[in-house]
Amino acid sequence: MHSVVFVMITRHFFLFLFSILSLSVWSQNSITGRVVDAETGEPLSFVQIYIADGRGALTNDEGRFSIEAHPSEVLIITCMGYQRMRIKAGNLPRVLKLTPSVTELKEVTVYSPQNILQQVINGMERDYNVYKKVSASYYMRQTYTMSGAMQMAEAYLQAACANNLRNVEFVAGRMFHGMNGGRKLSLDLSNIHATLSLAPMIKGESFWRGAVVPLNRKTFHKRYNYEKEFRTTITTQNDVDGRRIMCIHFAPAKDGTLHHTIMTGDLYVDADSLYPIGFQGRLDSIKLQANLDGEDSKGKASIQINIAYARTHGYNKVVAISTRLMFEDIDCRTIAYNVDNFDVSKDMQTSRSDNLLVAIWNTRKDADWWHRNFIMPTEVERRLMQGNGILLE
Repeated sequence: MHSVVFVMITRHFFLFLFSILSLSVWSQNSITGRVVDAETGEPLSFVQIYIADGRGALTNDEGRFSIEAHPSEVLIITCMGYQRMRIKAGNLPRVLKLTPSVTELKEVTVYSPQNILQQVINGMERDYNVYKKVSASYYMRQTYTMSGAMQMAEAYLQAACANNLRNVEFVAGRMFHGMNGGRKLSLDLSNIHATLSLAPMIKGESFWRGAVVPLNRKTFHKRYNYEKEFRTTITTQNDVDGRRIMCIHFAPAKDGTLHHTIMTGDLYVDADSLYPIGFQGRLDSIKLQANLDGEDSKGKASIQINIAYARTHGYNKVVAISTRLMFEDIDCRTIAYNVDNFDVSKDMQTSRSDNLLVAIWNTRKDADWWHRNFIMPTEVERRLMQGNGILLE
């Protein structure tokens, strides 16, 4: 079994990817709030807050969000593992408390996974084959730290979006540097968007070919990875709206130390249609080499993954993805959120590139579209942006 190896073309790896929060200046029409776990009070990140016509936002690592809405509009708040909430924008409290789904379980049933998994796979394969060339627009933010040094980038991009993101093309971007004792990180020659393609089924992306992904087929074989590499169990629950949701849990077939790069986690699917609605998991045992100021470090890293899907225009598409890579003192975070209703194409035609740095060099730095709060910056990110000359209200 081959492991995925991240070795930078040059000695500048560090960034590889990272997830985090987003941009922009406050608007007087924006409604802001904070989402927390109703039982623990802990802030909840990667919570979707959206309006019926498709306008939306994500919470950041502090659980905070901002969205433009009329007081009479209904906001839908949803997060995997929690009960969905509907509330009028005008009635939005300062702190929203989401109830974990497990407290609302009406039944839990363990299924034999073979038949259900094959139906899930068939639907995802069909979506990819029919809609593999269909693309969507996303806002992305990446933040990473290493030995206390920090760098952040944000960008708009387009990517094929059925089942997993791929064929990423950046249309605009900008970057922020933080210094620590004279140390400065660099994005040069890094695989800046590699983790955006992670999913329980990865299509059209060769970067992760060596990883064992649950719903992918083994190379040169017809059997799927879940049949041999994973122990799979399926439970079902009813959410607050009466919708039945299945949780497909993938665990390694063998206990003990992992010797190859393998993805585990929970895939949530609609129990009636068997289309995915979310995934929470991780990729473990990644061989990583990084360098800062001429010092090499090698070891095994892990990536946390959180994906939200939506069934739209006849196929399942990625609405948002968040990843976090951790390795020794490296913490790399990446988040991308679908912004199809946000038209920036006229300003970006000349800056399109599969390389973020090229897009950054050709991007208008004062464009109005940077002032949208799809994902609010955290306090640390706000300070970094302000330190780089960005004025935030």
